[in-house]
Amino acid sequence: MDDTMACSTRGNSTDTDTCECDQNYYVSVYDSSCSGHGTCIAFDTCKCFVGYAGSNCEQRAFGTLVSVGNNHLGQPETGDSIAATKWARPYESLSNTTIQQISSGSHLSFAISTQGDLFAWGSGSRYRLGTGTILNRHYPSRVWLNKKVLSICSGTYHTVATASTNEVYSWGFNTANGTTSGLISGQMGIGNSANDSSPQLLSGVTGTPVQVACGHLHTLVLTQEGQVLGFGDDSSYGAVGYGRGKMETVPVRVGAFSPIKGVLSDLHVISVSA
Repeated sequence: MDDTMACSTRGNSTDTDTCECDQNYYVSVYDSSCSGHGTCIAFDTCKCFVGYAGSNCEQRAFGTLVSVGNNHLGQPETGDSIAATKWARPYESLSNTTIQQISSGSHLSFAISTQGDLFAWGSGSRYRLGTGTILNRHYPSRVWLNKKVLSICSGTYHTVATASTNEVYSWGFNTANGTTSGLISGQMGIGNSANDSSPQLLSGVTGTPVQVACGHLHTLVLTQEGQVLGFGDDSSYGAVGYGRGKMETVPVRVGAFSPIKGVLSDLHVISVSA
């Protein structure tokens, strides 16, 4: 009789170290489960990738984009400086564009269309919009990566995005105080450069990046293979999770220096947040 605890109770052991999995249980997001647009996380249960919905991730998810909040720097994108604090106002300039993902940071916002185009608006402080200037934008402006964007996030001084070409780009300031003379804290992942007004390609990113998450002075990158990379300030609170207690200025494997073997570095991660 097969051991009921084998194969995580989700399949039958057919040979030594070999499992025949139950329906909708797989070891990789490359399998055909969840219509190829998500990860099976429980029996007949899918966690869909950004832009997809449905019990089997079979539907594209999109809708009308509206906003609410302070508008002194153009954050809600209404074309004026009137705060939309009591009602949601539609994004007229994106009315003909289908949006599949949005992300907001400190005084700025981003939207990714179903075509992978990236739009930014709000505060241009420290080049975080990616438009090449520090000017505020009261309407969505196209960020010209010439790549199909998959995921976007913004920290206090920096912005990071993943592209369909298996690349990661960052722009903004790479220092702890957001000035060119500040201590390099590494949240952009570009080494010892202090800042850059346009998207910069990161080196050292292994695997297929699908999601990014930005904190105050650090960034996490999730790959389709379930690995997590990080860079930035790992000395103050250990936010990067590498374990050396230093400023990590280039991508490193999260958990690699953990004294407890197998903590995160050996797991298949399906989502990150910072």
